[in-house]
This record gives sequence, C-alpha cells and structure tokens, in this order.
Amino acid sequence: MDINQVHLVFFSPCGGVRRVMDALAGGFESAVRSYDLTLPGAREAVLQFGSDDLVFLGFPVYGGRAPRNARQVFASLEANRTPAVLVSVYGNRAWERSLADLDGFARERGFVPVAGAAALAQHVLAPHIATGRPDADDAAALAGFAREVARRLGNGLWDFTAPGADAEWLQGSPRGAFLPAGDPVLCRECGRCAAFCPAGAIEPGNPRVSDIKKCIFCSACTLACPYRARTYPHPMMRVLVTEHLKNAHFRKEAEFFF
Repeated sequence: MDINQVHLVFFSPCGGVRRVMDALAGGFESAVRSYDLTLPGAREAVLQFGSDDLVFLGFPVYGGRAPRNARQVFASLEANRTPAVLVSVYGNRAWERSLADLDGFARERGFVPVAGAAALAQHVLAPHIATGRPDADDAAALAGFAREVARRLGNGLWDFTAPGADAEWLQGSPRGAFLPAGDPVLCRECGRCAAFCPAGAIEPGNPRVSDIKKCIFCSACTLACPYRARTYPHPMMRVLVTEHLKNAHFRKEAEFFF
C-alpha cells in the first residue's frame, strides 16, 4: 500500500512516550504529524484517519497494562481501517499485557494493527532505573523499526497479532492511601499539578487531594509541582516500588513485533 501521511498519536504524562515517538519520527524523511493527547483538553476534537494513513499509537505502561484511561483517550480517535503501529513504553521492568490492551482499544476505533513495539523510557518512580532513556542507541533502533514498518506496508507484508494476551502482570494498582497528595506545609495551592494532570483527577480549587476514581498513578503531578509538595505520602510506597523493581536494574532493549 501507498502511505499518504504518517501520524504520531500519543499519551505522555511524564514525557517518556513523547521522546520515543520523536525517535520513531526520525525514521521518515518526510514530515510526520504529531498529536499529543495527554491533557483532557487535547481530546475534545475527534481525529479522523483514513485507510491510506499510517498511525503510530504511543502509551505508557503502568503495572504491565495500558493506562486506566486509555479507552477514554482512544475515544477521540476515529479510523477507517487505518494501519496502526502499537507502541508501549515502559520503565525497564516489563510491558506484559500492555500491547494486547492497545490492540483491543485500537480495533474498537477502526484501526488495523500491523506492528508493535515495546520501548524503554526512564522510570518515573525510580529515575535511577533506565536513566536517560530513550538514548541514542534506542533512537537509532526505533528509527530503523519505523523504516521497516513502512517498507513492509509498501510491499503488502504484514500478519500481526499483538503479543501479551496471555502474559502475567502485576494485578491491581495502588489505591486509597497510596494516592499522590500535596503536603499541607509545602503546598501553595498554585494549581500547577491540576493543570498537568492527564486524568482530571485534581481539582484546581483543592489541589492537595486526588480523586481515587480518576487518578491513573502516572506521577505527572509530582513532576509538575515547583515546590516538591506533591508526593506519594504513604510510608509503604517506597517499599512497594523497591520490591516491584528489584529485577529491573539490568538494561533491556526495545522489542519489535510484525
């Protein structure tokens, strides 16, 4: 098939997915179009894609799964048998069922997944893990993958099944006391955390608390706070993270699927 336009569509609360998508764009000589759907306001208009478009769909991995609000993000997309490349970005632990999740959401919106990638980015809760990734080696591999996707599509070569549907994963997510919150002493109620929350889980008028029904535990609010007032206050959170990541210290490389 002939590709009319390449599109990058992504959800990137802490910037890792955006950097991976930028690296994928490096595989194309012609300009690509990017759509950052991280903040709720960016999803108000519906994006439509045709059968001669190629769309890369990028999402972070949380506990081995796609974000809890991924279906809401996909709701702003409409495709007409549009070839799609699924891109899961994880922090060097495991991507588990995330690609299978994205496959289901993409097909619901009219996409036809033709390839997939499990790429690396610096871990948000433990920045000493996968520090600085994606790095130059990652960027080269991702650009090469993008070129190979285009080559295969041009030759009509694809028979893709998303991996991970039967994988084990860390079931459940922290809830209740494990929610990020604003320190009552340090918080100045500037509202920056609310402005950067991709799930609309923080009310600007009450920024010290998070809505348990909406929070996706992405940590965007903790990074956005200029006063370091927003943290995960529960004392067991550090223990949970340490145990969760105990086998994530050796370097992993991106995996590509066709």
